[in-house]
Amino acid sequence: MLHDHLKGKDLPKWLEEGVCVWVSEGIAEIMMDQKRSRLNEALLAGRVIPLRALSRGFPRDRESLTLAYEESKSIVSYMVATHGLEGLLETLRRVREGHPWEEAVQGAMGIPFDELEESWAQSLKKRLTWGTYLINNLYEILFFLAAILAVCGFWRALRKKRAYMKSEEEENGGSPE
Repeated sequence: MLHDHLKGKDLPKWLEEGVCVWVSEGIAEIMMDQKRSRLNEALLAGRVIPLRALSRGFPRDRESLTLAYEESKSIVSYMVATHGLEGLLETLRRVREGHPWEEAVQGAMGIPFDELEESWAQSLKKRLTWGTYLINNLYEILFFLAAILAVCGFWRALRKKRAYMKSEEEENGGSPE
């Protein structure tokens, strides 16, 4: 539908895929595991893919591809949240009229694309902290800690058993019974 509407217009891949994922929610459920958000991980690590790098195409490896889709959906959701559905539709109208996509974004949103991308990134950073990341991964963290406690308990029990065996040996005059 988007391609029919924009017939041959130069639409950046992030906007094209972001709109499709935002509208359909289908790929999000297939590719994006909300328990393990690649976007959240990339934000915490400072490895978000710049949207300009996603204008012509998406990376091929699965991790980066999933991140590209998450970023695309996120920026489109941000555009709708901050400028309404009309802002997104106006951007697409301007592209259809032949405006380069950056001009279309600026004309519809009232700010240059770089500022839009920066405000989107800042909004993501505000909502994501190490605390929220830890809460989102609580089960994995608890499982890991339980595994460490189990190993420590095993070693402690083993040491106690060895100490007991050694004390028994000493009580019996050095010879085991």
